[in-house]
Amino acid sequence: MAAEPSGSTATTSPYHPLFNDPAADTVLRSTEGTLFRVPAFVLRRTTGYFAATLPPPTAADTEPVPLDEPASLLAHTLSILCGLPPPSAAPLDFDTAEAILALSERWAAPGAAARVRDAITGPAFLAEPLRLYVVAVRAGWTDEAHIAARGTLVLSLYDEVHHELLRRLPARDLMALLGLHRRRRDALDRMLRSESTEGVSAAAVSGCCGACGLSADNHLWKEYRARIFAEMDIRALGDTVIGSGTDEWREALACWNAKCAGAGCGKTIYDRDTILPEIKACMDRLPDTV
Repeated sequence: MAAEPSGSTATTSPYHPLFNDPAADTVLRSTEGTLFRVPAFVLRRTTGYFAATLPPPTAADTEPVPLDEPASLLAHTLSILCGLPPPSAAPLDFDTAEAILALSERWAAPGAAARVRDAITGPAFLAEPLRLYVVAVRAGWTDEAHIAARGTLVLSLYDEVHHELLRRLPARDLMALLGLHRRRRDALDRMLRSESTEGVSAAAVSGCCGACGLSADNHLWKEYRARIFAEMDIRALGDTVIGSGTDEWREALACWNAKCAGAGCGKTIYDRDTILPEIKACMDRLPDTV
């Protein structure tokens, strides 16, 4: 290639650097004017939209096909459809993933959606489980929705910060997610009632002294149970209910320090080493996804 004359100004190619093969017979144009050379047979084979609308090329210099899509989105999506490396070394993020999914729906391009699905349970996406749940249910991905729902158990869904994402959910999926959090809270509360036969043993939380048999008001256990209920309402995962932090709860300390008032007895009424493992066993039986 001949050198440019001294003093000349180099011009920037209007073509995207990954899509500038003269052998490609179709040219697409983004909203910014960036051009993409893509083989027509690839577009027709991978998308229902171009299979139905793309006219056959009539000349070597085909008129660009205008698209109402930004260049960055076209670069990502066309790279997937053409089997090319991604246009950026940065990992796929939520904004790009959702944009590709929306475009794959407009174009009827299942291959692009499948690539997003392969990546959607990576660490960056799992770190935002509610947004992942929204994406998964809208895409109809049941397994990924179950994974995401499980991840939301660390969140307080009624916190205002989550309202925008929750509004994006179809009513059925919203109620399923809220129901999961509520079921865990309510099921654990049932198991912790002294009359329950499926959870913590009644003898351990009855308020009755195991040594002398003296019966006492059971209000201390009821207050402890109410604290657990409140914690589960905030964080349905339940890790704050069975972790070491509970030893600092006023309600827990009151139970562990309660002594029998019987004459000459003074034995501990609530056995911490018995009750905490039983609470943990109850937690392990709770539903963990929608």
